Amino acid sequence: MQTRLGTVALWLLLGCSTPRPIVDAPTVSTPVASARPAESALPAVAVDASETPFKAGETWSGTYTCPQGLTSLGLRIRRLDGFEIEATFAFKHDPSGATGEFALRGRYTPGTRYLRFVAGDWITRPPNYETVDLEGHVSADGRVFAGHVDAQGCGEFSVQRAPVSQSP
Repeated sequence: MQTRLGTVALWLLLGCSTPRPIVDAPTVSTPVASARPAESALPAVAVDASETPFKAGETWSGTYTCPQGLTSLGLRIRRLDGFEIEATFAFKHDPSGATGEFALRGRYTPGTRYLRFVAGDWITRPPNYETVDLEGHVSADGRVFAGHVDAQGCGEFSVQRAPVSQSP
C-alpha cells in the first residue's frame, strides 16, 4: 500500500494525467516496480559516460545466495553504450562443482547509483539452474555493487571490482 501511495504521490508531483497501473509481478522485489515509473518519467539528462563505475573488460567478483547456498560470482563487463551495460554472470558452486554463465543486460542510473541487470541467454548451463536478475546499488566509492538476486528463494549478492592489471 505504501509503495502505491508513493507512486501516486510522484505521479501527482510530476503532473501526469493518468497513473500507470501497478502490476504485482511474481518476484521477491517490489521496490523495483515502484521505481520504474519514477525513472521513466524524469527527463533525460546528458551525463558524461565516465560517470559509470563500470568499464568494458573488467570483472567484478564476489558471491550470491540462492537455494543451492553461497555461490561464487564473477560479473564480466563486456560492453558499454553510455549507461547501457552488457555483462556475463559466471558462477561456481563449490560444494556441487556446478559452474555456468549467462548474458546480462542492464542500465546504470548515475544519480542514484542504481543498476538492474536482466538475464539473457545461457552461455553454459548446468542442470537444474535458472538464470536470475540482479538489482542493486554501487557504493559511493564505485568499488562495490551489491543488492538482491531477483529470483524465488534467492537472497543478496555483493561483488567488488577486481584490481586493474597494469599492461607493460
